Amino acid sequence: MSLNKLPILLFMLCAVTAAEAAPLKVSLLLGDTHSKAAVEAVNAIRQEHPELNEVSFRVYPSNGIRNRDLIHLQESNLIIILARGRQLFDSISPELKQAVNTGAKIYSVGETSGEDFKKAGIIPSAQLNEYFHAGGMENLENMLLCVLGTDLGFSFTCKEVKSIPEIGIYEHQTKSIFKTYDEYQKALPEYNKNKPVIGIVFYKSSLDSGQTKPVDALIDSIEKAGFNTLSVFGYPSESAIENYFLDEKEKSRVRLIVALGMKIGVNASTSIPLLTRLNVPVIDAITLYSQTREEWEKSASGLDIFERAWQMALPELAGIIQPTIVASKEKSIDKETGAEFVEELPIAERIQRLTDRVRAWINLQDKPNKEKRVALMYYTYPPGKQNIGASYLNVLPESLFLILDRMKEEGYYAGNGQLTKELLFDDVFNHGRNIGNWAGGEIDRLVRTGKPILILLDEYKQWFGELPDSLQKAILKDWGPV
Repeated sequence: MSLNKLPILLFMLCAVTAAEAAPLKVSLLLGDTHSKAAVEAVNAIRQEHPELNEVSFRVYPSNGIRNRDLIHLQESNLIIILARGRQLFDSISPELKQAVNTGAKIYSVGETSGEDFKKAGIIPSAQLNEYFHAGGMENLENMLLCVLGTDLGFSFTCKEVKSIPEIGIYEHQTKSIFKTYDEYQKALPEYNKNKPVIGIVFYKSSLDSGQTKPVDALIDSIEKAGFNTLSVFGYPSESAIENYFLDEKEKSRVRLIVALGMKIGVNASTSIPLLTRLNVPVIDAITLYSQTREEWEKSASGLDIFERAWQMALPELAGIIQPTIVASKEKSIDKETGAEFVEELPIAERIQRLTDRVRAWINLQDKPNKEKRVALMYYTYPPGKQNIGASYLNVLPESLFLILDRMKEEGYYAGNGQLTKELLFDDVFNHGRNIGNWAGGEIDRLVRTGKPILILLDEYKQWFGELPDSLQKAILKDWGPV
């Protein structure tokens, strides 16, 4: 061999040795919801399989991914990406292309990978998708071990998927799942049949991803308030509701439903007949989709227009009321590895707010109609004489009269005298109009009738002082000092 060729050969041998010594890199992009379970799965693998200590794992939450270090992603040997929608794929397509060009295998899980994914070299895997769809930390761990064995040469086999029922009853203290109501009742150590039962419905994905802290907090708070809970999951939510909230005689087992689910895919044509059979209130409990608590509290609009549509408007069309934020998405750091993930965390005072609403509804159900105090709200803006209506509908007197007349039939107190359309019109027009501050004489006349409820200034100041500081500042900015 020529001595001139020896340096080239040595250089090639060194390059090969360095490449062999480089650690294998695996990147997981399973979305924010599953990032917590993915981090737990990686931690379990590191503890149970020391031979994988040289493998570099990285879990990437979706939110703000362009602000993260993506070098590990583009240098990865193996990538698993959630193909549910295009947003995540579009955000990191340059890095995925770089990884494919250097020989990476990229598999997709989820249900909506399309032609663009295939053109990018992303392979839909039915086998890995079974693990992902079944959900839970253990299935994600086995999914990783399976693909490490099939693609990266490790001696792991693909274990059987451990599935969770598509619908079921959830017991939060033991994390047990029950397929039937009878099984659930038999397993309960204590169950006070005299307590009202509050139904809670949530998505199976919360179990799959290990994101149960919001539902657990709701259960604890409602039970602490003196109620039993019956927590069910499934998709569509109507399936779980029909299976578990109605007994064999078509009678509701619950007095009220708290719906963490019943948003995606909710269909008024099926939910309204079902909820009519139950004949109980359904409160809309909302976990913020992408915002942290701080972002939501500082936002001028609260929920963005996208969330207002599917978290509030669609449920309301299906008969679900009183939207109440109860949890947020928060960035968390794994103490052992420093890995970042997104966690759904309950907001304590909002959980209490919803619990208070539950208690108020049950009290209202137990109170005789004649003792209930009901406020009827109608449109009366802008200030003026001809301002009572709503898009030119016949609010006064027809609509208000029909409502009050029906309420009297149902036993509500609506005055001792005979109710007529003429009397109702005169009463509302003379005493229930929004009078402009320019009409001082009309305001004075109204006050002297004794009909309006007057509030003492000191009492008003006390109420105002109980508002959050941010709200007080906003009111003072727009309306000036009290």
